[in-house]
Amino acid sequence: MTDLEITRLCAEAMEHVIDNRWPNLGVYVLTSEKSFHYDPLHDDRQAMALVKMFRLNISQYSTGLSFACHAYGEGESDNLNRAICECVANMQATSARRAEPAGKRSTG
Repeated sequence: MTDLEITRLCAEAMEHVIDNRWPNLGVYVLTSEKSFHYDPLHDDRQAMALVKMFRLNISQYSTGLSFACHAYGEGESDNLNRAICECVANMQATSARRAEPAGKRSTG
């Protein structure tokens, strides 16, 4: 998955309304008051919101250089925010595939 796909799936998982007015600038989400840049790959506060929302189990390998994230998805990286986001994105992608009618599922 690309960073943009990961970020978009994380926004969807948090049930944010995605603002598509600036598609070349990353993912923006709408609130009742404003639109803001959503980037949990680089924003610790946004990544921690994902941890809390989905009660993720985070493990650090004995080398101290790599993290794994487990819940209903998997994420693994030497960057904690990336491990968190990959885990949530995998959960959201799996959830979206389950919600699609059988005839609408893509095979590739």
